[in-house]
Amino acid sequence: MRDLILDKDYKKGGKGKKVRLIQEWLCLHGYQIVIDGDFGDATDTAVRQFQKEKKLKVDGIVEGKTFDKLVLPMTKALEEISPNKKGLGQMVVAYAEQYLEQHPREVGGQNKGPWVRLYMEGNEGSD
Repeated sequence: MRDLILDKDYKKGGKGKKVRLIQEWLCLHGYQIVIDGDFGDATDTAVRQFQKEKKLKVDGIVEGKTFDKLVLPMTKALEEISPNKKGLGQMVVAYAEQYLEQHPREVGGQNKGPWVRLYMEGNEGSD
């Protein structure tokens, strides 16, 4: 899934789809910023607050460690579950419960955001 891969470091002044993704994840973590694909002052402040909260280097740069913490809920939702003699129905329930524990929700509009794209082959709805 492309939303779990960071192609380069991002910082204030950056623009584009990955910046939008970073903003989506910041919103999913409770930071109230506009999702516009423009890494401005508000995004920089939110990144720094997130880094401080997660005990990361506070520099406003979204690099590998910061990004991994941002997308950790989805990474956890997708972790493989050992069958341990579980039937198909039990496995479906186990994966559903694991997914729901991460509190997936839309962000940036109806049928939008990384959780929607996860199950829609990278696609999402429109406004």
